Amino acid sequence: MDDKLAYEQLKQRISAIELKAIEDGQGIFRRLVEESPAAILAMRDGQLVFSNSAGARLLGYSDPAEMVGVPALEHVAPSSRQLVAERIERLEKGESNPPAEIELTKRDGTIIVVESASSSFTFEGRPTAVIILGRDITEIKQAEEALEERMRFQELVARISTKFIGLSGVKFEQAIQDTLAEIGRYFEVDTVRLYRLSLSGDVLKIRIMWRPKHHPPKGEMDEIHKTKYPSLAAHYSRGESVVFGSIDECPQLPDLRNILNFFGTKAGVGVPLESDDSGVDVFAMDKVLSEHVWPKDIVERSRAIGKVILGAMRRREAEVELQDSYDEIKRLKNRLEQENIYLRKTIEINYRHDEIVGDSDVIKSVLSQAEMVANQNTSVLILGETGTGKEILARAIHNMSPRKDRAMIKVNCAALPSTLIESELFGREKGAFTGALSKQIGRFEAADGSTIFLDEIGAMPLEAQAKLLTVLQEGLFERLGSTKTIKVDVRVIAATNKNLAKAIQEGRFREDLYYRLNVFPITVPPLRKRREDITLLVWAFVNEYQEIMGKAIDTIPRKDMESLQQYPWPGNVRELKNVIERAMILCHGPALFIDVPRVSDSQAPNKLTLNELERQHILKVLESTGWRVRGKNGAAEILGLKPTTLDSRIKKLGIK
Repeated sequence: MDDKLAYEQLKQRISAIELKAIEDGQGIFRRLVEESPAAILAMRDGQLVFSNSAGARLLGYSDPAEMVGVPALEHVAPSSRQLVAERIERLEKGESNPPAEIELTKRDGTIIVVESASSSFTFEGRPTAVIILGRDITEIKQAEEALEERMRFQELVARISTKFIGLSGVKFEQAIQDTLAEIGRYFEVDTVRLYRLSLSGDVLKIRIMWRPKHHPPKGEMDEIHKTKYPSLAAHYSRGESVVFGSIDECPQLPDLRNILNFFGTKAGVGVPLESDDSGVDVFAMDKVLSEHVWPKDIVERSRAIGKVILGAMRRREAEVELQDSYDEIKRLKNRLEQENIYLRKTIEINYRHDEIVGDSDVIKSVLSQAEMVANQNTSVLILGETGTGKEILARAIHNMSPRKDRAMIKVNCAALPSTLIESELFGREKGAFTGALSKQIGRFEAADGSTIFLDEIGAMPLEAQAKLLTVLQEGLFERLGSTKTIKVDVRVIAATNKNLAKAIQEGRFREDLYYRLNVFPITVPPLRKRREDITLLVWAFVNEYQEIMGKAIDTIPRKDMESLQQYPWPGNVRELKNVIERAMILCHGPALFIDVPRVSDSQAPNKLTLNELERQHILKVLESTGWRVRGKNGAAEILGLKPTTLDSRIKKLGIK
């Protein structure tokens, strides 16, 4: 075989080997592409010309051959079409593209997000693009977006949670409006409101409301308050929320549907925040201009934001209430100071009849009787409980009489031993009895031309009563141990806290003496029957003691004064005076605080008259109602009386 033939044969053998190698390589490459877990697509002239099995599965095809001839952009989501078109254009020019994330639409319409890499080459003289689609990262992207959205929301909550610290007044109101505007922009809504709904469906309070540009219907607030929402209130009180993206999705609650139609609301959310026996607080957002797709967790987000706003509003309302209370206390304090000043001046100018203080009807009646009898020589019998001021009344009668220029002589019949009372009243001669070492004139003789006040006359022994009767009838008596008759001109005023009629029946008091003394009886009322005088008496005693003790008192707390008026005062004016004296001793400032004695069993209501019991009961009811007579749960309703009837009882019983 010549060399030329041998060369041709070798050449043919080499070509066959090369062709087989190429064919084998292409086969291996095709198998690698087909079996690749990554989706690999090839496109030319705007159409798909190849897809491996992974690409078909990714886009929802069962057979890769079905994808041949499909337009290249058909499975590209609208949001990524511009990006993909630009990338294809660069590939056709032989330029490269960096990796990117694109959104694709599967055959069933589902949108997925994938990572994409692409390149180009020339095949059969024509440019061809190869696109490699990586894993489906839709869930990862959704998780990232959800995390980002959650972070944004948490930042919003954190921001508004600290926005109101230290703010009040106009600054607080502006901060609330700014916050609601921020919430409105965040959720892309047209209205944000926080309101309170009663359990029966009445709108109790619109705490705060915001809307951006749309104009509310005319008479919106009137319509809101006029409309009743019983079904919505029941819905919220059970802790159930309202969420609808269109009016067709709105819950079938008639009152809710009516108000939404009135406003033209197209989407909304309402979330109950807190509820109690009086109502439920609700946070709500509405879309008026369009329907809306709410986030899946809109209820939780609305509740979180609503509670922050509600907490801020409640703190502000509490601050306002506290400030109002402070202002009211200050106003009442100023008024009390003025009342105290007025009462003190009134006491000093108008209500002091010598030593008698009071402006009640009963004390005026007593003073009127005293004035009528003062200018007469008639004997006066003053009756009354211990401590009511019988001696003071006796002194007042004396000071109003023509005998006022002479001192009134006082004798406490209960304080003198029965063996000495006769000599004390009528005097004695030297040696009249053992121990009578000198002559002594008696009280009657000392009271000649004046007045003698016989206190506790019921305790006088019967022997002395006989002589007293003679003095009253004839103005004559004899000193003990003497036979000489002495004539005197004495006005007798007697006083007792005893029942003389009973003493007569028991033989302890002479009936003829009783009738001689009882020509003009005057009964001094107990302090519990003249409670309206307590304030005047208190200030009279304060004035007296502050001069003695060198203290200046400006005010007495109202609650202390009210406690003084409610106490039954078994010891009457004397007990009140002792209480004031003790308070003045303990006082270290311009305000006088008074500890009222406790009511003992002996002072209990069963010792009081029917009128006194009625007065105390009405007082307690009035205090429990805040001194409100009329209306629901007023004192008249609780007592089962007509308001006019209760007014009459209050006036009759001297309640002020």
